[in-house]
Amino acid sequence: MIDNPPQTTHAQPQIQQAFLSCLMQWPDDTWPIAKANGFDATDFQGANKTLFAFLESNPSGGVDLIGMTAMLEGLKMIEGAGGRGYVSTTWSSVHSPEVARYYGDMIAEARRKRLIIVACGEVLRRTQDLSEKSLEIAHDATGQFTKLQSGIREPPSIKEAVHEKIDRIERGEVAKGILHTGLSRLDQQSPLRKGDMPVICGERKVGKSIVALSIVTNVANAGTPVAYFSLEDREPKVIDRLFCATGRMPLSQHINDNAQALIRTAAKVAELPIYIYDDIFDLAMIEFVIRDLVRNHKLGLVVVDYAQLVRSPERKDVNREQKVAEVSRTLRLLAMELDIPIIILSQLNAEGYTRESRALEQDSTACWMIAEDSEDKNVRFLRIPWQRNGPSGVSFKITFLGELARAENYQPNTDER
Repeated sequence: MIDNPPQTTHAQPQIQQAFLSCLMQWPDDTWPIAKANGFDATDFQGANKTLFAFLESNPSGGVDLIGMTAMLEGLKMIEGAGGRGYVSTTWSSVHSPEVARYYGDMIAEARRKRLIIVACGEVLRRTQDLSEKSLEIAHDATGQFTKLQSGIREPPSIKEAVHEKIDRIERGEVAKGILHTGLSRLDQQSPLRKGDMPVICGERKVGKSIVALSIVTNVANAGTPVAYFSLEDREPKVIDRLFCATGRMPLSQHINDNAQALIRTAAKVAELPIYIYDDIFDLAMIEFVIRDLVRNHKLGLVVVDYAQLVRSPERKDVNREQKVAEVSRTLRLLAMELDIPIIILSQLNAEGYTRESRALEQDSTACWMIAEDSEDKNVRFLRIPWQRNGPSGVSFKITFLGELARAENYQPNTDER
């Protein structure tokens, strides 16, 4: 254990000096790197701190070494900048703008470590306060640390975006980043894009989870890793449904007499890249797990079943509607940041709106509403009252095989039950 941990950590002075040299000589190439990393004067020390502050107030450059020295003298900053000799040495310490990113990365790494020290100190302080709740501390700390994990990229170029669009047109792709759900009418009418957050809603026991698991299975069968947060059902029940759907065998037939078929089914299910979590309810931990899976397992889809069971921090001044709104907002922003779709399930209230909060409707990119067909128990209507990726007011049928825990493309007069 470290008795006296450092209160600050900075990149070595010569690294700071090298980056400042790039700012002085090639401001147009180097300032985008500084801004993308959020650099400010606190990321530098001593004379380097004064030099950065001066350069930040004159970001366009346009002066040579002699002119810069004269400006520093006129502003009475020359001594704080280390004197004429240090300014001259700094200017000439780097000979190519190509190294600016290299030195910038080292300064950014030191900056992140410094922020971690501050965050850990705040966590330690709060844990010693008896009035603080542990889940609130963990939630806030996770938020701070996950921000450090997010890579900050340089401003995007519109030219690159246009070229990418032309490439897609030439390949015959209508849109970028579409994940196929396996329900063809849904893919046509409401394509699931990366960064989307559709909500699957409906009355109780209408089959929302089965529809969601069917999409999960189809996506996983195509090779895309999926995380399924089952907050209502335990993992064994989810596995039962995966066996039913994959082996096309009702649960009542999962017996020794069908051992060979079940073994084949088990081999298929075991290979599916699906991560099932039935013991994670806290919003901060859900966010942490998603980020970890994206980083280490190339996660491509998340399903949360369902939103109202996700726990947000207990705060006295926040009501239930606001808590659900926080869940909705956090997951929506996470989907956009990580560029993966997150599907949320929600029950409806008596008025036909998402239960406990309208924020789910406001934040989501589409509403996929499941409704029963009064004439056929093996049919469900999938209605899209509104969406952002296609026409609203759409409705079509899907085949619903309850015993097989499976939703499929609609086939009239199907004999397979």
